[in-house]
Amino acid sequence: MTTFVDYQKALAEGRLLCSSCKNCNECAIPPRIVCRNCQGRDLVVEETEKRGVIRTFTVIRIAPLGFEAPYIVAMVETGCGAWVMGNLLGVEPDSADMDLMGKTVSITSRITPADTYSIGEIHTLAFELSEHQ
Repeated sequence: MTTFVDYQKALAEGRLLCSSCKNCNECAIPPRIVCRNCQGRDLVVEETEKRGVIRTFTVIRIAPLGFEAPYIVAMVETGCGAWVMGNLLGVEPDSADMDLMGKTVSITSRITPADTYSIGEIHTLAFELSEHQ
């Protein structure tokens, strides 16, 4: 069984883990112990490709405590089919427009500092536009 700590350690090492259901092939990031599609428990944890496609995004202009706006939050569909959320880096929020939709990104992580509502400093997903579009 992969724990949150294992997932965090993998992100710190530059790896992205997913769980794949042996019954229905559903992929989930971060790994789960039960498949959300078929509720099966026969899952395998494996490293997955760190690329995906932007499916939607929003510009955050009013940030929660401890964060500085504006910034972009995007939903990215990975190669295994799982959708993940993270910050889109390297794009000026005021210039973000619908041209971002469908762009290929590399998936990385960055350290998000502890705040009032978190368990402490953690690695969170972040995206960077791929050079080859």
